[in-house]
Amino acid sequence: MRPNLLLFVLVGCGAVATKPATSPGNHAGANRADAARQADELIADDAPLDYARSPLTASDRRSRAKQLYLDACAAGDPRSCRVAMNLVSEPEVPHVIEMVAENCRAGDQLSCRAIPRDEDTARYPTLAGAIGRSCYLEDCDLTALQVECKAGFPRSCHRRRGTGVRPAEDKENDQRKLELSISGCKAGVAEECIDAGYSLDPEVSLGALRQRCLLDRTSCTELGDKLKELGRKLEARDEYERACQYGAAPEVCYTLGEQYRTGVLPEPVPARADSITRYACEVLARSAPDDLLKNWPDCRAAKHP
Repeated sequence: MRPNLLLFVLVGCGAVATKPATSPGNHAGANRADAARQADELIADDAPLDYARSPLTASDRRSRAKQLYLDACAAGDPRSCRVAMNLVSEPEVPHVIEMVAENCRAGDQLSCRAIPRDEDTARYPTLAGAIGRSCYLEDCDLTALQVECKAGFPRSCHRRRGTGVRPAEDKENDQRKLELSISGCKAGVAEECIDAGYSLDPEVSLGALRQRCLLDRTSCTELGDKLKELGRKLEARDEYERACQYGAAPEVCYTLGEQYRTGVLPEPVPARADSITRYACEVLARSAPDDLLKNWPDCRAAKHP
């Protein structure tokens, strides 16, 4: 088990006070906490490396963790709803977002922060943080953004930033956004892990990127990038491998194979570059056969359909 990852997730449980949408009795509360704890343990150890493993194969532990988070969410645990939103399949996402929104309505600010940005129209215009979620769809109300930023919404700090209207205020907003994002990331607000990953403190940055990697295995590449930047090549290689083996993007495997072939990273086992490149090219050939060699020239030497 990788206890450092589990610790980072569990510390977030108490990072910010929350108020669940429901108020179950003590027995239900214990069941809820137990389900969340079991899910944390499963997800922290759901991606062991196996250099003979076929990439893009779903992890049974991850599926079980997802269900436990959904159970805890339904029982009234806001954090489990926030985490589950990142684990469910695309058709399930709207339902989980609605559960997150319900916790926001009940007063849990972290759940308000976890509601995804609006797409074509504002989905929850009356819930806290609405300006930061939707203002890129139209001209932003800078005053309203500043109010939301001061109220604890890092996305609004980001939207307010960069206008050049008040540089000193922007600097304060940058610091507020980073501090809020670090705590929000620990508490299961996945989007905020991105900003927390920009911390100048390497350990804070790595902690945020590990949390993001937990919630989305494809994004383990970002953790790999940071580790490589710090000169920790073997650890970086392992995170790239994790993204290849458990993520959902054959491009990750292709790029990793390229790093092996060019000597940027050492192969963990002989011929690993060939095996993952061949796999990536087979998948890419099915999805974009006409542009395969143009976009992925190393596929010329790989055997693919």
